[in-house]
Amino acid sequence: MKYHVFLSFRGEDTRLNFTSHLLQALKSKGIDVFFDEEKLEKGVLLSQALSRAIAVSNISIIVLSADYASSKSCLVELSDIKIRKRSHGHTVIPIFYHVDPSNVRNIGGSFETSFEEHESKQATDTVQRWKSAFAEIGTLKGWHIEEGKFDSASKELVGIEYQKNAILKLIKQNDCRVLGLWGMGGQGKTTLAEVVYKKISSEFESHCFLQNVREEIGNQGKKSLRNELLSKLLNSKVDIDTPSIGSTLTQETKELVGIEYQKNAILKLIKQNDCRVLGLWGMGGQGKTTLAEVVYKKISSEFESHCFLQNVREEIGNQGKKSLRNELLSKLLNSKVDIDTPSIGSTLTQERLNKKKVLVVLDDVDDHLDQIDYMGVKYFGFGSKTIITSRDRQVLESGGADKIHEVKRLNENDSLQLFSTFAFKQLNPAVGFQDLSRRFVKYTQGNPLALKVLGSDLNKRSIDYWESKVEKLKDCPPEKKISEALKSSYDGLDIVEQNIFLDIACFFKGEPIERTKHILSGCYKGVECGINKLVDKCLISVSSSRNFSLGFFGYCTTRHLEFPYIIDMHDTLEEMAKDIVCQESKNLGKCSRLWNLKHVEEVLKYNKGTDRIQGIKLDISRVDNLLFQPFVFKNMTNLRYIFFYLSSKYLLREESEDYKKLLTYQDDIVSLPNELRYLQWEYYPFKALSSSFNLKNLVALKLPRENMEQLWNEGHQKIPNLLGALNLERLDCKNCRSLVKLPSLAHLTSLKTLHLKGCRSLKKFPEIPNNFDKLDLSETGIKKVPDFIERLDRLRRLTLTNSMVKYVSSNISKLKSLEVLDLGGRPIVKSPEIPRSLTGLYLSGTQIKEVDLSSNSRAKDASSNISKLESLYYDGCPIVKFSFPTVDVPSPSLKDMYMDSCKSLNLLSELPPYLDRLDFDSFGELVSMFDSFVELVSMLFCNCFNLNQESTNNIEANAMLKIGSLAKIWAARQNLSSCRDSSHLICCFPGNKISANKFKCQSMNSSLSLKIAPNGGSGSGFLVFAICLVADLTHCRSDCYVECICEYQLTATDGGNGGGGYEKLRSTITLLLPFETEKYKDYHVFILSTADMVKKDQNYEEASFEFSIRNLGLEGDDVDMKVERCGVHVFYVDEESDTDYIYDTDDSSTQSHSNLLSPFLGSGNSVLVEKICNRSQNLWDKHMELEATFDSFHAQARLGSVVDIIQLNCLGSTIGANAIGSK
Repeated sequence: MKYHVFLSFRGEDTRLNFTSHLLQALKSKGIDVFFDEEKLEKGVLLSQALSRAIAVSNISIIVLSADYASSKSCLVELSDIKIRKRSHGHTVIPIFYHVDPSNVRNIGGSFETSFEEHESKQATDTVQRWKSAFAEIGTLKGWHIEEGKFDSASKELVGIEYQKNAILKLIKQNDCRVLGLWGMGGQGKTTLAEVVYKKISSEFESHCFLQNVREEIGNQGKKSLRNELLSKLLNSKVDIDTPSIGSTLTQETKELVGIEYQKNAILKLIKQNDCRVLGLWGMGGQGKTTLAEVVYKKISSEFESHCFLQNVREEIGNQGKKSLRNELLSKLLNSKVDIDTPSIGSTLTQERLNKKKVLVVLDDVDDHLDQIDYMGVKYFGFGSKTIITSRDRQVLESGGADKIHEVKRLNENDSLQLFSTFAFKQLNPAVGFQDLSRRFVKYTQGNPLALKVLGSDLNKRSIDYWESKVEKLKDCPPEKKISEALKSSYDGLDIVEQNIFLDIACFFKGEPIERTKHILSGCYKGVECGINKLVDKCLISVSSSRNFSLGFFGYCTTRHLEFPYIIDMHDTLEEMAKDIVCQESKNLGKCSRLWNLKHVEEVLKYNKGTDRIQGIKLDISRVDNLLFQPFVFKNMTNLRYIFFYLSSKYLLREESEDYKKLLTYQDDIVSLPNELRYLQWEYYPFKALSSSFNLKNLVALKLPRENMEQLWNEGHQKIPNLLGALNLERLDCKNCRSLVKLPSLAHLTSLKTLHLKGCRSLKKFPEIPNNFDKLDLSETGIKKVPDFIERLDRLRRLTLTNSMVKYVSSNISKLKSLEVLDLGGRPIVKSPEIPRSLTGLYLSGTQIKEVDLSSNSRAKDASSNISKLESLYYDGCPIVKFSFPTVDVPSPSLKDMYMDSCKSLNLLSELPPYLDRLDFDSFGELVSMFDSFVELVSMLFCNCFNLNQESTNNIEANAMLKIGSLAKIWAARQNLSSCRDSSHLICCFPGNKISANKFKCQSMNSSLSLKIAPNGGSGSGFLVFAICLVADLTHCRSDCYVECICEYQLTATDGGNGGGGYEKLRSTITLLLPFETEKYKDYHVFILSTADMVKKDQNYEEASFEFSIRNLGLEGDDVDMKVERCGVHVFYVDEESDTDYIYDTDDSSTQSHSNLLSPFLGSGNSVLVEKICNRSQNLWDKHMELEATFDSFHAQARLGSVVDIIQLNCLGSTIGANAIGSK
């Protein structure tokens, strides 16, 4: 068995605090840890077991505490770890826990005393070996957790272990339902309560910790706080406005009535060893989801991770399979997963899943191939369980279910009990209603949904009402009794409640409840009461939006933070509601709601609409060209909703696709009824809205991608703008390229969303209310960002890409919430003043000529304003000068810098040291470059033909230096398969020659062979290959991927390599070339290396290489490009060395960094060497400063950064390796 991490620690020092938190955090990330819970002197057999565990672990974490060196077993572990580090490049991460690293290096303080004691008991050479290993660990970089900077939570736990155990003993007594903790202020009551809560909460189905109850009651009131508590406990929204909780049975208790037997049967099946996948099969409304949820809550605490995916069939339709699978895997692995391939290709992701015992529920599956296998069920670890619910038994059988449980109808007694909980709010029928209750139960045929709906409808009704209802059901055929029972509940609603129910079924299922209420309130009185009644009657439910994707309102994106609750409805009830509408009339024009494609086409095409129609819903992507009259809505005087939309999968396609399929005759206007509340019309075909259209009832107006010139025609200018649209929440006119006028919106306090992207004829910045957080005005004709921009103090993102803005008010710097400012493609000539909160600045394609952020007095202010910047874009700007602050003041967060096609820049001063990616393509006039950029792993200088030789030499030298520094890291992680997916270096610049000094083995074609020095000349353990290719990019398409392929064979001496003699390998490096208005020209040099090209030396004596380059087309039309020249340099990495020494191809002696660089740098560049070495030290110092800010360290939050870096090591990340693996 292999482990990701071996954890070495002194148990008596840290087991109950830091180490236990670290272990829990590592496991939550799916990292497999070897952890000996009893760190005692246990003899030879234990020592051998620990040695084996170290040998099969990728990383060792050593928690060095004050008494660590006093433990013989700890020192034995340490010696084994050192041997493994020397022999196999084993990664070691020390954590200096309340000890001074210098005392570890120099064996001082308490450590000196510990070793003196060992010297009196152990052999001298043994103790000396321990001391050597111990001192060596002290030289490694890691984490220093100082005394006083450990987490406050752990400090608060000191001294309360006895009281905690006493409380746990009390709380576990059967007669103790309520336990009080009493004491004066500051005595630790809250801390003790929190510790006990965290200890035992997993044993309960629901739990909640309400802090500061006295204060919160004063702030929000008792009722609100009680609703918050009940909502958390019942996992559904509770809104009780009465002094007492009115119902004797909670909603969750009602749901569980009558299913105990089936729950136990399922639990018995799921616990069988041969049952990894369990199917629950039954008809709609039979209780499959309820049973799955009950079982899930019962056993979820037994698993390391668990996830309940509701409505899989519907959610795949809304957001797609890949998105849903990523959501599932992210929850299971407790970290973000983003896999865009049909299969789970990442071997590490598969391995992490395979190491975890998980519980997954896939609810409502209807396609075994696309909805079961796709979710990665086969990769779940030993002991994992998957529960799948479906109406189709064949889906479960074909999908690999090991056991299938048929969810049976409830028996008569259970049915009567469930019915009674809804009809009488108790477990048995009320006196005088026993016989009637049994008759209703018989008609529902044991269907839980019908029992709940019918029981809710009969609640508090007279006996006369009961008798009339049962007589109605008596004459119904048996096969229709369930549907009639459901419909009878609908019949008991008043007219407003019925309309609300039908509207939700046809138009608003899955939509945000608050926005739906707002729209419906414009149509009916008493919407709040009506929706509450539908909930009470179990005809609809209110659910958390975390489990749904929003449809029309949210463009099918999950937005549970903005819309925490949505309206849901059982599929069976939805079908019933739509059947009720269809039975209203055989004349489609007299049906109240239209959603069926053929029905909508018929009504519009033949002008069959009447005043009976209240709503129309149509996915226009499914429509062939449909021609209708401009007065088609004239007779639909009660029309309240128009949904002419594109489904989410079509919204992702190119705008150029033709969806203008709803066509009319050559009229400029269409008559719309004034009763409209919701108008969504993609590709609206008219030039304006009708002058007779009054917006007083309108809540949402969405007319994207249309030809409208203004919101109203000229005749409507007499009406005062939008003063009457006080209910308008959403205005969407994006890509209305002819729109020239927009009235003032400042008074529309209900307006929350405004989309104007692509309105090219719109010249004036809109006047909007100050409650906006995002504003997209890209591709508009707006020329000025006015002074009143400062009023938008909640604005977080302002996008003006490709607009006509030339002036930006300095008041924009006053926006304290602004995070992203995108001014790309504008004719602006001066860089705007930016707020300190900014993380992304996009100025690509502007007319800015000079950027000065150097350390003069004015720029110091500017540099402080870029302290949070992460990305900086200046592509295509006519910049002639660009300078940054010195190393002491730049933004440590700045990682990406793009300056493609800045054709006027000929000199670039020193860059920020933290950059990972640098794109300088098509710098037409760039002559001179900075001399060092140590951290870069991507350097693209395509089409920069004026670079002088010195700058080219610097680029080459830095590329080789970076490969050299990465070589040791890659070699140390060569056993981690994931590192092959994530680590590389890419460099490209104009030229047709390969440096003979840097690549001594060259060829004038696409292949070459070279000799490998025996054992690297001095016993080196690994070979790392750097390759250099020359290719003509003249026929290379821009904005496409270029794939560089290296196929090579390594031949070993005397049939080495395990007797195989040779090994054939293949590595691929893919890079995306930026979009160019001009084509790429002439020959370019590529310097490349990847973690995939690290090989442990198996006495290889020869290597032969074959190179190829392909230009990958978006439509699969790939083009092969000729490799004109090639070269290879071999780095011989010494696995025995503890410092980053690397052996050159022609010199087997050990070299320092300065000597190592000499063959790459040429003469006269000693200053560069010194600057690079100093820069490396500065970078490390900065890193350690950032990591040392442990002032507000919470046990879980603090460990997050440690665990993330450890996880990066497990992933083979270059960043993680640089942060921890460097010496």
